[in-house]
Amino acid sequence: RHGETEANEKGIYCGGKHDSPLTGEGKNQAALLGKALNNYYKFSGNFIVCSRRGRTIETANGISQFLEPKPSILTIEGLHEMDLGEWCGKTAEENQKLFPKECAEWKNNVLKPSFRFPGGESMTEARKRMMNCFNVIQKLWRSRGEKNDDIIIVAHSGTNMIILAEILRVQMGTFAYRSIRQDNTCLNIINYCESSKWRPKIQIVLVNSTHHLDMKF
Repeated sequence: RHGETEANEKGIYCGGKHDSPLTGEGKNQAALLGKALNNYYKFSGNFIVCSRRGRTIETANGISQFLEPKPSILTIEGLHEMDLGEWCGKTAEENQKLFPKECAEWKNNVLKPSFRFPGGESMTEARKRMMNCFNVIQKLWRSRGEKNDDIIIVAHSGTNMIILAEILRVQMGTFAYRSIRQDNTCLNIINYCESSKWRPKIQIVLVNSTHHLDMKF
């Protein structure tokens, strides 16, 4: 996930086409993640893929400066956060006053996937868009033909949650994927392995790790 933004700091919803720059702390988080990927996780790859929102591009640039060799940054439009429409640019308290019923259902994870945020999109639509992007990234990885060629994806909390839930085959009858926590610059590791009779080809190795924020370099 991207680093802390001004919207995160103020508790403002920021999805769809809305954007917010990184705070000083967010830039520091990105730098620490870059150092950890290089020195601890031993990242070996040529690409960082991110959405076209400024906060993910800023984070990708902050990470890349500590990687050797420095990877190319590729942007994909459909990788952006779920479009919450009229909820964007407002705090949870403001939305609670304007949309009390929907906010209560959102909080309790009982909204239906077909629910479309006013002026935005539904979870069903967002899920299809995000998984199409993830499939494109998988094709890019496979096209490299190198077993140790890693790819970094810098995305958003909702995007990450939906991709992880899809891999885990979480029932998407509601917005239950929101139970997967994603902190700023958290690291998730997805491993592709040779298919076998007893394990799936895609495995989630790490989720929501912020260990790098406490590392000393």
